[in-house]
Amino acid sequence: MIQIMFGAMGIIVVMIGLAMALVPIILRRNKQKRCTQQVVAKCVKLMAVGERTGIEDVDVQLHGIEEISPNAYVARTPIYEIQYDGEIKHIYSNTYSTTPDVAVGDEKTLMVNPDNLNDYYDPNKKMSIITKVIVGMGIIIFISGLNSFFIFNYFMHQIIYLMSN
Repeated sequence: MIQIMFGAMGIIVVMIGLAMALVPIILRRNKQKRCTQQVVAKCVKLMAVGERTGIEDVDVQLHGIEEISPNAYVARTPIYEIQYDGEIKHIYSNTYSTTPDVAVGDEKTLMVNPDNLNDYYDPNKKMSIITKVIVGMGIIIFISGLNSFFIFNYFMHQIIYLMSN
């Protein structure tokens, strides 16, 4: 009975580790498959959490305070201006950072989803440190789960063998 319980726990730990290691990679690849249209985007504003932007097509989707000081230490997301299908559009992500990697006026190439322009990614941006840590921890948990499963089974077989002799 104990052997089955510890074997199941080892398998559960292996599955958790595998999920932690693979899910961020799978999500990134899925985004790359969805976002197929290349655009040049200019950062026109760094929007704080809950802030109204003064950009009509963005404000329609937001509800919040009128303006936050540009020097305030708050999480922000860039609002990009792009030309798409002959029209100027404004796009932004729901990913905020206290240290954005772009400044107002900067231009960069983005890959956007033609069906949802706010679904985009920067093809030049590498995987974040936090994502790398999560993937690394997942690999470590996966390996420890395998070790505990096989080591425990080995010792249980040894104990059963000794008890039978």
